[in-house]
Amino acid sequence: MKKIISIIIMSTTFFAATAQNNSDNPLLKAWQGSYGGVPAFNEYKVSDFKPAIEFAIQEKLNEIDAIATHPKAPTFDNTIAALER
Repeated sequence: MKKIISIIIMSTTFFAATAQNNSDNPLLKAWQGSYGGVPAFNEYKVSDFKPAIEFAIQEKLNEIDAIATHPKAPTFDNTIAALER
């Protein structure tokens, strides 16, 4: 179990460092335009995908960590429903 936790902490640190360099990644920018916006397909490069996916994984890990470390006792709403949101 300690090895798994160590791996998660190490990967979290890597993803956090990578995410800081993603501010100019067009895959991570908000879509612009009507109907909720559309992706800027003309701005995407193949090299943008890996950092964007790593950023999304880290963002989801942070959300799961916030749910797992919630100070209140676990309930359906603050665990299962929170994971589904």
